[in-house]
Amino acid sequence: MTDSAAAAIFGSPSPSPSPSATPSATPSPAATPIPSGTPAPAAFDWSQHGIAGEDLGYIQTKQYKGPADILKALRGAEQLVGRDKIVMPTGDDDTEGWNRVFKQLGRPDSANDYKFDLPEGHDKEYVKLMREAMHGGGITQKAADRLIKANLEYSTKQQQAAADTARVQRETDINDLRREWGQGFDTQTAHMDRAAAAYGVSPEDMGKIAQALGTKRAAQLFAKIGGAMAEDNAGLLNPDGRAGGEGGKLTPAQAQYQIAELKGDKEFLAKYLDTNHPGHKEAARKMKLLQEMAAPV
Repeated sequence: MTDSAAAAIFGSPSPSPSPSATPSATPSPAATPIPSGTPAPAAFDWSQHGIAGEDLGYIQTKQYKGPADILKALRGAEQLVGRDKIVMPTGDDDTEGWNRVFKQLGRPDSANDYKFDLPEGHDKEYVKLMREAMHGGGITQKAADRLIKANLEYSTKQQQAAADTARVQRETDINDLRREWGQGFDTQTAHMDRAAAAYGVSPEDMGKIAQALGTKRAAQLFAKIGGAMAEDNAGLLNPDGRAGGEGGKLTPAQAQYQIAELKGDKEFLAKYLDTNHPGHKEAARKMKLLQEMAAPV
């Protein structure tokens, strides 16, 4: 009954579970985690190899990570320079080193070896000075050519500008004299010529005097001298051909002045040059007398 009572209370008894043919799986131990990657190697310690100070700063600036980076950079530099690499001097006082560099760059062996295309009449002393300065400064032939060319172009422009200025000033002076002298311009220029002839001033010398004093001032000066001579010498030669004054003779300068005066006298020249002219004989005698006094033996 018990079984029926139990069965009535608990229901139908469940059959006992049968042992499984396959035993329950035993839990596996936890797996050891596998690292996700190989850890980065430690940075190269340059200080451990005696690198410090400016050298270390240079390496850090270049971002060299290790000796391999330096080797790579060195090989690249050698490929760029090639066989024509230039070894820089050790300092400003390394004369031999600088001479080596200058020669490699193209400086002539000596100052006299510079070759220039120079105009005729150039200043040889100036060119010599420039050659020495260029050689001392390590200037190459090509650079020297450019410097000389620029110098010549500048000098030419300066000389042309000076010549143009002088020409304009000369024209201005002449125009001023024409206004100042008015109708007496030709007379004043005749005084200038006669004064120059009396004192043996050549046209070349007159040009130098005009360049030094200025055209206007030189013209005024010689016109004044010639005018004073005209006043002082007036009547020195009498109508009969005899010289007046002390001893009856003229000085060479006075005689030269008289000759210049007569050569500017159209009426006298008509008599002197025309052998058939009634006054030719007197004119010829007068000129001969003056010439003898102008060039005494």
